[in-house]
Amino acid sequence: MKAYINGVGSISAQAGNQPFLKEPIIANGNKHICSEPDYKNYIQAMQLRRMSRILKMGVSAAQIALQDADLKMPDAIIT
Repeated sequence: MKAYINGVGSISAQAGNQPFLKEPIIANGNKHICSEPDYKNYIQAMQLRRMSRILKMGVSAAQIALQDADLKMPDAIIT
């Protein structure tokens, strides 16, 4: 079976969805704070209110990956 990576998306302690660690943010101390996007760009307001923080991050990262791949509906998702 062949698999191709067509798009990637992540929400992390690093700034935005830039190329991986192009300009890394160095943490001071033992705690990293996640750089969260504006979730309204990826999730409808009605759904947004009912989601936990971790679900918002996962769904938004998936939406970012779909946009990066220029897809509306993927054939499959492998995690």
